[in-house]
Amino acid sequence: MSNSTKAGGRKASTKKGPYSNRNNVQQDANNQFETLGRNENQDMDITKQRDKTTPVERKGQPTSPHERGDEMMETDETAPPSTKFQTGPKQDSNRPAYQYSVDHDADISHNVGPSSPRHAQAQEMLLRQKEASKQMLYGVFGNVITILEEHEKRTSAIGKGKMKQSDIAIPDQSWKTNEDVKANVETQLLLFQTQSKFCPEEVRLSVNRELRLQTIAWFGVRQASKLDIGETDEYACRLYEILVKGATKHDILDRPRSPVTEKTMRETLPGILRGKHDARELDDSFKKDKNKKAETPKTRQADVDDAYLLGLSRIKNTEPKLEKFLDEDLSLIQHMGPDNLR
Repeated sequence: MSNSTKAGGRKASTKKGPYSNRNNVQQDANNQFETLGRNENQDMDITKQRDKTTPVERKGQPTSPHERGDEMMETDETAPPSTKFQTGPKQDSNRPAYQYSVDHDADISHNVGPSSPRHAQAQEMLLRQKEASKQMLYGVFGNVITILEEHEKRTSAIGKGKMKQSDIAIPDQSWKTNEDVKANVETQLLLFQTQSKFCPEEVRLSVNRELRLQTIAWFGVRQASKLDIGETDEYACRLYEILVKGATKHDILDRPRSPVTEKTMRETLPGILRGKHDARELDDSFKKDKNKKAETPKTRQADVDDAYLLGLSRIKNTEPKLEKFLDEDLSLIQHMGPDNLR
């Protein structure tokens, strides 16, 4: 039966008093609930009950607030329609409570829940960012290794081309002086420390053990070649110290700084812009390819069974203060088993 028809079959008055808007708000709220799953007989019963409990609007006269006491308490006319709901029916009241529809709640859960498309998209984006950060850290680590090997070529007794090299691309360094290379080593160490500091902690910890082992194995090549301990070892120990302690000493920071000239700024700015561009390109490449993974730098390793042990020994002889961390890595290497001692 239509909501505009009374139980006796007479149509309700269409004239409205000053308080009719309040009645309409309550009636609309009740009607929304009544239409959810109720048949025609139930609708008739509820309408009859409402007629008994709600004052009937007098023709040409407003219903007094005193007569409408319960109704005014149940409906807050100042609240927006979306907030006019009850968690359950009032005691001694047969009026149904107004509540959000089940479909609306399901829609909210679908959009923001842990299994929603939006949540999955956010998780995938976070994973892409982590892979890009990992690749950036790998890249700076590889730069340190390659410039260390260039420094090694220029300072070791073994001729160029006879020392085993890491499989990492490096621009031509032949035009640089030995002092240029040395300054580059110090700069790359500082950059690696800075990159490690600002890299997400989860990413840094996930690659830390791997890079420590690679550094130890890299030292093993120098030890297997029976090179005297020299400046290259000292710089490489600083790399290991950054990995185990998060920081090291940087000679470049202790030197007095000369004033920055306009010429220096012109020469430096393109490099800064190029670095930012490369970082954006790297980030975009991981966003576009969901299957792309960060690639571990292919550092050198001695072709002997005790490569790690040789590397640990050389680091300890170069920097005894790192012994505590070397003992931790020795325990890790022993736990990995004999197959990983190469």
